[in-house]
Amino acid sequence: MNWKLPLISLVAIIVGGAWYFHNAEKLEPTNSASHSVALPLPPQVAQEGASEESDGPAPLPAGATPPKVAVPDNLDNSDAAVQKALSDLAPQITQWLMPEAQIRKWVMLVDQVADGAVQREYRPLNYPMPPFQIRHGGDKLLLDPSNYQRATLLINVVTAIPPARLAPYYRTWYPRLNEAYRELGRGGGFDKRLHLAIDRILAAQPLTGTPELIRPSVYYKYADSEYENASDLQKFLWRIGPDNTLRLQKYLRSFEQAL
Repeated sequence: MNWKLPLISLVAIIVGGAWYFHNAEKLEPTNSASHSVALPLPPQVAQEGASEESDGPAPLPAGATPPKVAVPDNLDNSDAAVQKALSDLAPQITQWLMPEAQIRKWVMLVDQVADGAVQREYRPLNYPMPPFQIRHGGDKLLLDPSNYQRATLLINVVTAIPPARLAPYYRTWYPRLNEAYRELGRGGGFDKRLHLAIDRILAAQPLTGTPELIRPSVYYKYADSEYENASDLQKFLWRIGPDNTLRLQKYLRSFEQAL
């Protein structure tokens, strides 16, 4: 049985909420502006010999409290149900939701995180952030630690969701999640991608110290090539700050232990 599956909401909300203002390869400039990108709904991809996952989440145990919002009948008409479900789990999150193709966007995001990627396009949330800040240390440009607080509200809201309330939703909603994943035509099932996405977040190392930056063009980059050549996901977790990264990892571990 896949006990990690309910964690999709945690992984997707945290990463999806803040990713759009970070270029995966570059630090953002102080005057950068975000923009919305409409998600083209992909056609159903027929996979020869493909079948539904046999090792997906188990049904709700006897006597368990079912989610307040039932699983939608199909992906195309699921956005209203997603809005209601997130209102039940964490009402404050709903103000940041992008309006269309929510399940498809969450699944696409988890799939990207499983590859260590964090992209700007097709974000499920639009979380407003203060401008990116730098500070001067002599003749050097340094990352201002005040940037780490920009994602703290989002982390607070998500980690306040009781893990026991996540499980019923995502056990029940798994058919729609797996359906959206199969549309991507990647093969296999969503279950394995979620496992890998969670493992990547747990394996990430928090940033220590105050890194030096350079600005060869419009964007800031890390001066240290080891930092600059790190994976997109690792860079993203550095940018939300060491405290928020450790809180996220601790929450994921506690959730798994509780299950």
